[in-house]
Amino acid sequence: PDVLPHLLFTELKPFVSRLSQVLAASFTEPEFGPIEEERENLRVNGIVTKSFVQKLFDGKFKEYPFSVEDFFSLLQYLRIAVKTDLNSYFIPCVLPLENPNP
Repeated sequence: PDVLPHLLFTELKPFVSRLSQVLAASFTEPEFGPIEEERENLRVNGIVTKSFVQKLFDGKFKEYPFSVEDFFSLLQYLRIAVKTDLNSYFIPCVLPLENPNP
């Protein structure tokens, strides 16, 4: 497809691994610091930012054949995420099934 014409995926493991790590981050309790505020925003509101993903992987996207931008392009193409603004995306599957605090 025309999504990422500069890439040819022969193995999905790097993409699925990164996606799994982002999803897992939404199930951990926040501690302190800026990355934890972003993790809480993901956990409570389903909003993830490019900067959070970059911090989460500590620049390790260089090890894979795709960038953070490519990662989010794939998430949008696969309808896993929806772009909300320039650097934020909504991932509904990370939201809790019900509100524990009615």
